[in-house]
Amino acid sequence: MKELNLKSIKKEISISSGNSKLGKGVFNVSTLPGDKNHLLKKKDGTILCHTPGTCNGMCTTCFMYCYATNPAIRYPDTRKAWEKNTILLRSDKDRFYNLVKAFLGIKKKIKDFRWNVSGEIETYEDLERMNALALECNTAKDGSTLWYGVYTKQYGFVLKFLKEHGSFAPNFVVNVSAWHNLVAIMKMFADYTKEINIFAYDDGQADKLEQQILDHTPHCRAVGSNHKKTDFHCADCNWCYRRKGVVTAVYSH
Repeated sequence: MKELNLKSIKKEISISSGNSKLGKGVFNVSTLPGDKNHLLKKKDGTILCHTPGTCNGMCTTCFMYCYATNPAIRYPDTRKAWEKNTILLRSDKDRFYNLVKAFLGIKKKIKDFRWNVSGEIETYEDLERMNALALECNTAKDGSTLWYGVYTKQYGFVLKFLKEHGSFAPNFVVNVSAWHNLVAIMKMFADYTKEINIFAYDDGQADKLEQQILDHTPHCRAVGSNHKKTDFHCADCNWCYRRKGVVTAVYSH
């Protein structure tokens, strides 16, 4: 790859240093939410972006509630940045991951990197690439561990990877998202409880058994029981990015 600097990297790919929930310091790269059947639109139906998101069939139950669609619809610059990343990922996967690698090698003070604040793991190859990058770029500038995290509903990809490889990179934490299917997800990953986290959505609408489990599960401190964001940020906690084998719930927000 031609020698890069931060300025040239940012021309090709948008990498953020955080947001209102993550806080500062959890660097992240995102793609568009939705898929070909769930494009970003105004309330009147006007399509804002004709590029399909990367959620690839995951949108049926959650698109209208998705926390990522609101900023993508409201803020044109955010939408354009995520669209740029989506197009690059699809058109030149090597370039996409090499740019992320170059950014991590140049940018100082990165200790936590999150994939997909918006968007999903679109292909199984992407999950393999994420894991490979975590193995290769595993040390922060100060010599500490460089941690990677992702949330996903692509259960098939995660199971396939674990069956083929047994585990993810020690510094790559995969949070499997459960949306009114917590009991099924716990059963699905029963053989891999130490290799992944489960992150369960709690809107108070789960069936009786699932709600009982949720009521006794630690909740993300960034969202209160009133379903509003608190003053606590992921950067203050890193519960989901620096440990494996935990189940966490989050109130709908």
